[in-house]
Amino acid sequence: MQTEILNHDIESKNSFSVILSLDELSCLRSVLIKYSTRAVINVSVAKSLNGQWVRAARNAIVTHSKIRTIKTGSLPAKYVKIDFLEGEVRLIQELLLNGCKASDIKGEMTSEDTELLLNRPYTFIYN
Repeated sequence: MQTEILNHDIESKNSFSVILSLDELSCLRSVLIKYSTRAVINVSVAKSLNGQWVRAARNAIVTHSKIRTIKTGSLPAKYVKIDFLEGEVRLIQELLLNGCKASDIKGEMTSEDTELLLNRPYTFIYN
């Protein structure tokens, strides 16, 4: 999955958000993050920037300079938002989104698996 940073809003000294755009609809399984200080974060996903954001992880604690894996449960997404709720605005040392593209699921899985992994969650979450 390729990503592009769309927005990096610094709202205050202690909270800010980062919005990432995936190159296509993907199933996000987890977010791996290493932050320069302690932080508390929420992870949300959406099918469009102007649409509804669905919370995938809440109040995850990222410890100083340690990699934290935040599981998101294979949610279909085109956009990923990471809200930093506590902690100073510092440097994100590492950020990795783990998952697979929807086109790979459709191309390599049976229609039943595609329905279970992609179509049903997409319909349930976004409709």
